[in-house]
Amino acid sequence: MQIHMMKNQEHKEAPQEKVNISFVTAPVPTIQFHWEKSVKSAMFLRGEYLWVIFDTPTRFNLAALKEAQSKGSIGKCHAFFNDTSSGVRIALKKKVFPKVSKQDFQWDVSLHNEILTNQR
Repeated sequence: MQIHMMKNQEHKEAPQEKVNISFVTAPVPTIQFHWEKSVKSAMFLRGEYLWVIFDTPTRFNLAALKEAQSKGSIGKCHAFFNDTSSGVRIALKKKVFPKVSKQDFQWDVSLHNEILTNQR
């Protein structure tokens, strides 16, 4: 499987669909992926990077992540895709504990400062 890492997402084989991403700072910094259909996702930390992978090839509107990067909230981000999937790799400025949630077609990744435990 070949993955195309893209800095500016300019690639002649890029999918036509584009998914918007939002970066919300309050109450907890949260990255929101706004899809127009239901998709599956996998998210994990590896080293200083947060990887967010989807089971559908797409391009991403990285403007909100680039703005968050310029404000020091996150490090560099790169989008990638192949024939069957796509994703974003985000460099993190500090240790975080992501919490993933999904509502309708939107995936959210909240970046918490501490480990969350289930409260009963």
